[in-house]
Amino acid sequence: MPAAPMTTREILEATDQIVMLADQAEIASQVDGWEEGYELERKVAGLCDGLDQEIPRKLDSISYVIDRIKAEAEQLREWERELAAKRRARKQAIVWLKSAAAAILQGARESQMFVDGEGAIKVNKRHGATRSHWLQTTTQIQCPEEVDHWPEAWVKIKREGSRSTAKKALEAGGSRDGFALVDVEGWRSR
Repeated sequence: MPAAPMTTREILEATDQIVMLADQAEIASQVDGWEEGYELERKVAGLCDGLDQEIPRKLDSISYVIDRIKAEAEQLREWERELAAKRRARKQAIVWLKSAAAAILQGARESQMFVDGEGAIKVNKRHGATRSHWLQTTTQIQCPEEVDHWPEAWVKIKREGSRSTAKKALEAGGSRDGFALVDVEGWRSR
Protein backbone atom coordinates (compact mmCIF):
# COMPACT_ATOMS: atom_id res chain seq x y z
CA MET A 1 0.00 0.00 0.00
CA PRO A 2 1.50 3.36 -1.03
CA ALA A 3 2.24 5.90 1.69
CA ALA A 4 -0.11 8.82 2.09
CA PRO A 5 1.06 12.02 0.38
CA MET A 6 2.91 14.44 2.62
CA THR A 7 1.04 17.42 3.93
CA THR A 8 2.23 20.94 3.27
CA ARG A 9 3.35 21.18 6.90
CA GLU A 10 5.35 17.93 6.60
CA ILE A 11 7.03 19.19 3.42
CA LEU A 12 7.96 22.50 5.08
CA GLU A 13 9.29 20.67 8.15
CA ALA A 14 11.32 18.32 5.89
CA THR A 15 12.83 21.23 3.95
CA ASP A 16 13.71 22.96 7.24
CA GLN A 17 15.32 19.75 8.44
CA ILE A 18 17.29 19.44 5.17
CA VAL A 19 18.67 22.96 5.59
CA MET A 20 19.53 22.29 9.23
CA LEU A 21 21.24 18.96 8.42
CA ALA A 22 23.14 20.49 5.49
CA ASP A 23 24.47 23.20 7.80
CA GLN A 24 25.44 20.57 10.39
CA ALA A 25 27.11 18.43 7.70
CA GLU A 26 29.20 21.37 6.55
CA ILE A 27 30.33 22.13 10.11
CA ALA A 28 30.83 18.45 10.99
CA SER A 29 33.00 17.77 7.95
CA GLN A 30 35.28 20.64 8.98
CA VAL A 31 35.33 19.91 12.73
CA ASP A 32 34.60 16.19 13.26
CA GLY A 33 35.94 14.86 10.00
CA TRP A 34 34.43 13.55 6.82
CA GLU A 35 32.67 10.53 8.41
CA GLU A 36 30.30 12.62 10.52
CA GLY A 37 29.68 14.99 7.58
CA TYR A 38 29.08 12.03 5.27
CA GLU A 39 26.47 10.54 7.65
CA LEU A 40 24.58 13.83 7.80
CA GLU A 41 24.74 14.19 4.00
CA ARG A 42 23.19 10.69 3.69
CA LYS A 43 20.29 11.85 5.91
CA VAL A 44 19.86 14.93 3.71
CA ALA A 45 19.86 12.76 0.58
CA GLY A 46 17.25 10.45 2.14
CA LEU A 47 14.96 13.38 2.91
CA CYS A 48 15.46 14.82 -0.59
CA ASP A 49 14.59 11.46 -2.19
CA GLY A 50 11.23 11.54 -0.42
CA LEU A 51 10.56 15.11 -1.49
CA ASP A 52 11.40 14.81 -5.19
CA GLN A 53 7.92 13.44 -5.92
CA GLU A 54 6.04 15.08 -3.06
CA ILE A 55 6.99 18.68 -3.83
CA PRO A 56 5.78 18.71 -7.47
CA ARG A 57 2.58 16.93 -6.45
CA LYS A 58 1.97 19.37 -3.61
CA LEU A 59 2.69 22.42 -5.81
CA ASP A 60 0.27 21.09 -8.41
CA SER A 61 -2.34 20.56 -5.71
CA ILE A 62 -1.85 24.06 -4.38
CA SER A 63 -2.13 25.54 -7.88
CA TYR A 64 -5.39 23.62 -8.48
CA VAL A 65 -6.79 24.93 -5.20
CA ILE A 66 -5.78 28.46 -6.22
CA ASP A 67 -7.53 27.98 -9.58
CA ARG A 68 -10.66 26.86 -7.75
CA ILE A 69 -10.58 29.82 -5.38
CA LYS A 70 -10.04 32.21 -8.31
CA ALA A 71 -13.06 30.70 -10.06
CA GLU A 72 -15.13 31.10 -6.90
CA ALA A 73 -13.96 34.72 -6.58
CA GLU A 74 -15.02 35.37 -10.19
CA GLN A 75 -18.39 33.75 -9.50
CA LEU A 76 -18.79 35.95 -6.41
CA ARG A 77 -17.90 39.02 -8.50
CA GLU A 78 -20.59 38.03 -11.00
CA TRP A 79 -23.10 37.55 -8.19
CA GLU A 80 -22.09 40.95 -6.79
CA ARG A 81 -22.84 42.50 -10.19
CA GLU A 82 -26.20 40.73 -10.32
CA LEU A 83 -27.03 41.79 -6.76
CA ALA A 84 -25.97 45.37 -7.52
CA ALA A 85 -28.28 45.36 -10.57
CA LYS A 86 -31.13 44.00 -8.43
CA ARG A 87 -30.41 46.63 -5.76
CA ARG A 88 -30.48 49.40 -8.38
CA ALA A 89 -33.75 48.01 -9.78
CA ARG A 90 -35.30 48.00 -6.30
CA LYS A 91 -34.15 51.57 -5.68
CA GLN A 92 -35.66 52.62 -9.00
CA ALA A 93 -38.90 50.83 -8.10
CA ILE A 94 -38.99 52.83 -4.84
CA VAL A 95 -38.58 56.08 -6.83
CA TRP A 96 -41.40 55.08 -9.19
CA LEU A 97 -43.70 54.01 -6.34
CA LYS A 98 -43.06 57.25 -4.41
CA SER A 99 -43.84 59.17 -7.58
CA ALA A 100 -47.07 57.18 -8.02
CA ALA A 101 -48.07 57.82 -4.38
CA ALA A 102 -47.33 61.53 -4.81
CA ALA A 103 -49.41 61.61 -8.01
CA ILE A 104 -52.33 59.93 -6.20
CA LEU A 105 -52.15 62.46 -3.38
CA GLN A 106 -51.83 65.37 -5.84
CA GLY A 107 -54.88 64.08 -7.71
CA ALA A 108 -56.80 63.73 -4.45
CA ARG A 109 -55.85 67.29 -3.48
CA GLU A 110 -57.06 68.64 -6.84
CA SER A 111 -60.33 66.78 -6.30
CA GLN A 112 -60.55 68.29 -2.80
CA MET A 113 -60.47 64.82 -1.22
CA PHE A 114 -58.77 64.29 2.17
CA VAL A 115 -57.95 68.00 2.52
CA ASP A 116 -57.86 69.32 6.08
CA GLY A 117 -58.95 72.75 7.23
CA GLU A 118 -55.52 74.25 6.50
CA GLY A 119 -55.55 73.10 2.87
CA ALA A 120 -53.06 70.27 3.40
CA ILE A 121 -53.82 66.81 2.13
CA LYS A 122 -53.51 63.96 4.59
CA VAL A 123 -54.72 60.38 4.43
CA ASN A 124 -54.62 58.55 7.76
CA LYS A 125 -56.44 56.08 10.02
CA ARG A 126 -59.58 58.22 10.00
CA HIS A 127 -59.77 57.50 6.29
CA GLY A 128 -59.09 53.76 6.64
CA ALA A 129 -55.33 53.78 6.05
CA THR A 130 -52.97 51.92 8.37
CA ARG A 131 -50.32 54.63 8.01
CA SER A 132 -50.49 58.38 7.56
CA HIS A 133 -49.76 59.75 4.08
CA TRP A 134 -49.23 63.38 3.03
CA LEU A 135 -47.42 65.61 0.56
CA GLN A 136 -44.38 67.50 1.78
CA THR A 137 -42.32 70.05 -0.10
CA THR A 138 -38.53 69.74 0.19
CA THR A 139 -35.69 71.59 -1.50
CA GLN A 140 -33.37 69.64 -3.75
CA ILE A 141 -30.51 70.76 -5.92
CA GLN A 142 -30.75 70.54 -9.66
CA CYS A 143 -27.28 70.50 -11.17
CA PRO A 144 -25.28 69.37 -14.19
CA GLU A 145 -24.16 65.73 -14.20
CA GLU A 146 -20.78 66.67 -15.68
CA VAL A 147 -18.37 67.75 -12.93
CA ASP A 148 -16.55 69.94 -15.47
CA HIS A 149 -19.49 72.39 -15.30
CA TRP A 150 -19.24 72.77 -11.52
CA PRO A 151 -17.28 75.54 -9.79
CA GLU A 152 -13.96 74.26 -8.38
CA ALA A 153 -14.99 75.20 -4.83
CA TRP A 154 -17.93 72.80 -5.05
CA VAL A 155 -15.97 69.78 -6.32
CA LYS A 156 -14.72 67.12 -3.91
CA ILE A 157 -11.33 65.69 -4.72
CA LYS A 158 -10.39 62.29 -3.40
CA ARG A 159 -6.69 62.20 -2.59
CA GLU A 160 -4.88 58.89 -2.67
CA GLY A 161 -1.34 57.80 -3.32
CA SER A 162 -0.41 56.37 -6.70
CA ARG A 163 1.84 53.36 -6.14
CA SER A 164 2.56 53.02 -9.86
CA THR A 165 3.71 56.65 -10.13
CA ALA A 166 5.88 56.27 -7.01
CA LYS A 167 7.42 53.06 -8.36
CA LYS A 168 8.23 54.68 -11.72
CA ALA A 169 9.84 57.65 -9.95
CA LEU A 170 11.96 55.41 -7.73
CA GLU A 171 12.97 53.25 -10.69
CA ALA A 172 14.05 56.41 -12.50
CA GLY A 173 16.42 57.20 -9.64
CA GLY A 174 14.23 59.41 -7.47
CA SER A 175 14.20 59.08 -3.71
CA ARG A 176 11.96 60.10 -0.84
CA ASP A 177 12.01 59.29 2.87
CA GLY A 178 9.82 56.31 3.67
CA PHE A 179 9.77 55.05 0.06
CA ALA A 180 11.90 52.21 -1.27
CA LEU A 181 11.84 49.52 -3.93
CA VAL A 182 11.75 46.14 -2.19
CA ASP A 183 12.24 42.79 -3.92
CA VAL A 184 9.59 40.30 -2.83
CA GLU A 185 9.86 36.67 -3.78
CA GLY A 186 6.56 34.98 -4.50
CA TRP A 187 5.13 31.86 -6.04
CA ARG A 188 3.98 31.73 -9.65
CA SER A 189 2.44 28.93 -11.69
CA ARG A 190 1.17 28.24 -15.21
